[in-house]
Amino acid sequence: MIEVFLGLGSNLGDSIALVRRALEMISSLSGIEDIKCSRFYKTSPVSSLSQPFFINAVCTFKTHL
Repeated sequence: MIEVFLGLGSNLGDSIALVRRALEMISSLSGIEDIKCSRFYKTSPVSSLSQPFFINAVCTFKTHL
């Protein structure tokens, strides 16, 4: 198995719920083991466009996929 690090983020709708749902979906995949997640961070967009703040996190897990 290999260790994977995956960045997650959203700035649309209920961003916290969307990132949590992504983690649930990843956890439910066969072949995913030992999933861990960082805290959630609120970050400002890096753009001149007006847009909402982001919720970001990183997760790590082991997989053979």
